Amino acid sequence: NGIYVSSTHNVLLYDLRYTKRRDGFQKQWSHGLKNTPIFMHSKMFNNDELVNISSQISVESCMIVNTLESAENILTTSNVQQTTYPWHPHSIYDSFKKVILKGICLDPTLNVRNRIDMSRCGSFFLKDENKLNLYTLNSIGDIFVQNFTEINNPSNIEELYDKYSEWNDF
Repeated sequence: NGIYVSSTHNVLLYDLRYTKRRDGFQKQWSHGLKNTPIFMHSKMFNNDELVNISSQISVESCMIVNTLESAENILTTSNVQQTTYPWHPHSIYDSFKKVILKGICLDPTLNVRNRIDMSRCGSFFLKDENKLNLYTLNSIGDIFVQNFTEINNPSNIEELYDKYSEWNDF
């Protein structure tokens, strides 16, 4: 019953059951992308809805976890709130940096760096057994695949800061 609408700074969830009234907007998230998002795809995963928002720039992608509430707990426009913090998954460029640090792909005749900088042409989720795969296609046909086996959804800012600190130290 919902449709995601993206603006320059936010992603909104609009409930199509309330089109005749003004309280159709149910939830709001800030996506944190520098450029305008042009690709969006959502998929149910482990009783939550995972939404990928991305711009045409290959390193700009954002994930939002939408925890679905029961019908009795539907929000109205007077209390639209951010339910989770967006997180930015690793990009193909992040993977390339790790490969270079391990001493792989050092051949100067390979044109890997230019291929990584190509613009994004789309992103799509596919479910496979107990994991969710995010496929990203660039403008010359390269496909980058990421696997998600669980969703870590921090419930408060302190937990989010702790997770960020752990990741930053890695």
